[in-house]
Amino acid sequence: MRKIISLLMFFIMTASIVACGGHEKTEKIEIVRNSQPLTAKRIELPLEVQGYKYVYLKSFDGQYAVFTVEREETIGQDSYAGDTGRIAVYDVLAEKVVHLVNLNMPGFKVGSAVKQGENLYFTAYNRVDFTEYVNVNNGLGNIAIDADSIDERHNYSRLYKDGDNIFLIKSKGEIGNTEYDIFLLNGNSFDSVCGFEPTGNIIEFRGLENGQPVIYETDISDEENIYFNIYKGDEKQTIFSLKNEHTNSFVKLGNMFIHSVDSLDNENAYKMMAVTDLESKNITEIGMMQGGFLGNFENKGIMCTYGESPERIYLYEAKDNVLEITPIDIDVKGMNNQSYYMAEKNALIKTGKFSFEGTNLIESDEQWYLVEY
Repeated sequence: MRKIISLLMFFIMTASIVACGGHEKTEKIEIVRNSQPLTAKRIELPLEVQGYKYVYLKSFDGQYAVFTVEREETIGQDSYAGDTGRIAVYDVLAEKVVHLVNLNMPGFKVGSAVKQGENLYFTAYNRVDFTEYVNVNNGLGNIAIDADSIDERHNYSRLYKDGDNIFLIKSKGEIGNTEYDIFLLNGNSFDSVCGFEPTGNIIEFRGLENGQPVIYETDISDEENIYFNIYKGDEKQTIFSLKNEHTNSFVKLGNMFIHSVDSLDNENAYKMMAVTDLESKNITEIGMMQGGFLGNFENKGIMCTYGESPERIYLYEAKDNVLEITPIDIDVKGMNNQSYYMAEKNALIKTGKFSFEGTNLIESDEQWYLVEY
C-alpha cells in the first residue's frame, strides 16, 4: 500500500511539474491597447533656422536638438543642399537656442553633431577630396581634435552620445562590405574602443556595458534568413532570426521582439504583427497593423502605420510580460514623411510630405512635436 501511495504521489507530482512547465511554455504576452492617446506638444523651429530650405536634425538627447542648415546651391534651374552654413542647438525644454555656430568651411558638410556640457562636437567632411575633421566648439571658436580621410561620401564618421560618453564611429570600405572603428572621447582626443567587421551591413552601437562595447547587428548575408545578433565584447549571441519575407517591420524592445508573421485572415494583403518573448520564444499575435519602426530606445519604440491600416503613430512599450500600445495625438493623414528621435523620457517627432519636382525631392509641411512618456 505504501508503494502504491508513493507511486501515486510520484505521478501526481510529475503531472504537476509537466503542467507547470507546459503553462510556462504556452504563456502568451498580454497585449494592452490604450485608448487614451499620449499628448504631443507642437514645437516651433527656432528663429535661427527658420526661413531656410535645407534644415536637418542631427541629434536629440531628450533636451538638446542639434540642427544644421545647409546653403542652397543651384545648377541651372535645379537647387541642391550644399555646404553646411550653420549649427544651432535648441533646448526644447527651455525653448531657446543655447549654442549657435556659423561655419565658414567651403566644401564641407556636417555629418553628425552632439551637445555635451558647454561644448558642441561635430564631424565635417569635404565633398571633393573626402578629408574629414572632428571639431569641438566651445562657443568661442572651432578646434580640430581629429583629422582623417574617408573612402567614399557615404562613409563619413558618426558621433554617438551615451550618457556622459561621446563615441566616434568611423566606417571604411564599400557599401555592403564596411568595417568600423569605434573610439571614446577622452578630453580633446579619442581612445580606441574596438574594431568591428559585421557579417551583415547594418549595425547599431549601444555604448559600453561593464567596460565592454555593445553592438546590435542585423545580419542580411544569408539569402533566406535575417539574423539579429548582440555582441558584448567578443561574445556573440543570436537573439532572433526571421525569414526574409517577415522582415518588413521589426524591432527589439526590452526582452521582446516585434515582427510580422503570415496571415490568411486578410488574403495576405499584408502581414499580421506579432511579438515574440525572447526567453520562451512564444509568439503572440498583435493584429493587422501595416507599419514600420524607425528605431527604438531600450523598451520603447514608435510605429507609423500606413497603407491598409489607418494612418497613425503608436508608442510600443514592453513591460515584463505586457506589451502596451498607445496612440500618439498627432494627425499624420496625408503625411508620407515621418521620422523621430527617441530619448529616455521623451521623443521628438517630425511629420511632413515628400514630393518630386522633376528629379528634385522636395520636403514640405514639416511639423515638429515633443512627446513625453
